[in-house]
Amino acid sequence: MSSEKTFDICICSTGEDALKAELIRDSILRYRLPKGTAPADPSLSYDRICLDASGAPLNEETCALQDASRYLLLLCSPSARASAAISDRLVRFREKNGRDKIIAVLLSGEPSEAFPPEFIETKQVQRILPDMSIVWETETIEPVASDLRAKDSREARQRLRYETVRIIATVLGLHPDELERRHERRRHRAIRTAALTLSCILALIAGIFLYFGLQAKREGDIYTRQTQIGTEVAERLTEELPAQFKDVPEAQKAIEAIIARAQDELLADTDSGAAAADPAAETGTEGEAK
Repeated sequence: MSSEKTFDICICSTGEDALKAELIRDSILRYRLPKGTAPADPSLSYDRICLDASGAPLNEETCALQDASRYLLLLCSPSARASAAISDRLVRFREKNGRDKIIAVLLSGEPSEAFPPEFIETKQVQRILPDMSIVWETETIEPVASDLRAKDSREARQRLRYETVRIIATVLGLHPDELERRHERRRHRAIRTAALTLSCILALIAGIFLYFGLQAKREGDIYTRQTQIGTEVAERLTEELPAQFKDVPEAQKAIEAIIARAQDELLADTDSGAAAADPAAETGTEGEAK
């Protein structure tokens, strides 16, 4: 790369296509070469990009951008075909740098509706007719272009990813298919890694829920066992203990007194709770007493 080239790519479009020009620029800047991939010339790069998306007539500033750029990325659409400013940029860059340094990107419309006339070449070719006579015909040669036309947003994203790889391969002097294969292998590795990470996270979450579930079950089992023990103790106090001391009248009387007192306290607590829950009943009772 010559020292005077400040930019790797100059993206050129009309004002109507300026947003798409920014989208393509951002997609190129986000791209990272797969590990182990490098251009034959280490000085080549692809991430120094300038935008010429005003659609204004060619001036000193836009000429300076062109002169400082290795490649011209021309966005083609019906508005670009109708723009004299785009035609002027195309002709000037081609004369200075050659046709192979221009990358066409088809945004919308059919090629015949989108490519500037200066981008389309014609030549005379011979055709042999069935009767073996020879005629001359005019053949139209359209540039090979990156195609970003899409039916919906999902297809548009897929095409942008694919064409970004091909554009970068061209700028770096790499074979587009090889770079695309490397890019796809990297994407598959990233998907597998993400899937494995997600599986680990789900397993961890499942383990946490299992732990707390077992804890809750254990605590429930403890509560059930405590209730069972309390019931057994109560039964022993009210049934087994009096039976064991039935032949000792003094002990029998003491046990019965303790059980009676406990029952009275339980009934008293129950009555006080009911009264607190029903203030009207308490008021009525006081009225009757008066």
